[in-house]
Amino acid sequence: MNEKKFSLLVADTDAERTQGLSGRDDLSKNMAMLFVFPEPSEQCMWMKDMKFSLDMVWLDSSKKIVKIAEAVAPETYPKAFCADNTKYVLEFNSGVAQENNLKIGQNLNF
Repeated sequence: MNEKKFSLLVADTDAERTQGLSGRDDLSKNMAMLFVFPEPSEQCMWMKDMKFSLDMVWLDSSKKIVKIAEAVAPETYPKAFCADNTKYVLEFNSGVAQENNLKIGQNLNF
């Protein structure tokens, strides 16, 4: 199996999760932001102050994908994108989910 590796920017405090990737001009090709939440629950993401599109991937506590939102554009703000039973959210550059054939039910390792 051909596994793709990404360097992760970790957002595991309230301040880091609030900031996310807002205000950045870009995200390096093999990077992603990992949002870590204290407990599994409904988690909502939005594109406030974003300058580029993202793929968002919600995972449960076993790191299984529960939802994928592809090519979410900055213009979608203030719409929120939410998923229940979420412990982690990964944000990738737009197109990464499709390029890596990510699917709901798939487990990721990090």
